Amino acid sequence: MRILTTVAAMFVGGAIAAGSVYGLVASQTAAPTDSPANVDEVVFDYGSNN
Repeated sequence: MRILTTVAAMFVGGAIAAGSVYGLVASQTAAPTDSPANVDEVVFDYGSNN
């Protein structure tokens, strides 16, 4: 029973890791409107001085 728990935990951990990597790659390579950064138009928003 202990081996089955270990194998199941490995599969669950692998699935979570694969999902995390997929999400990271998808967000970084998405269309410009969905991507978090735009290298052509760098903007530093430090707030307002008003």
